[in-house]
Amino acid sequence: MFKGIGFLLIAIGYAGNYKKYLNNYKSHKSKENLLELIGISLIIVGTFVLGICYIFGE
Repeated sequence: MFKGIGFLLIAIGYAGNYKKYLNNYKSHKSKENLLELIGISLIIVGTFVLGICYIFGE
C-alpha cells in the first residue's frame, strides 16, 4: 500500500511539472516538445495506474 501511495505522489509531482512543459510548448511549438509532452503524459498515466494497482492489489 505504501508503494502505491509513493507512485501516486510521483505521478502528482510529474503532473505539476507537466503544466510547466505545457506552457513552454505553447510558446515554442516544436516537434521535439510535442514528443516530450507525449512522453511525460505517458509517464504520468503509467505511474498513476501503477499506484492504483498497488493500492487495490495489496
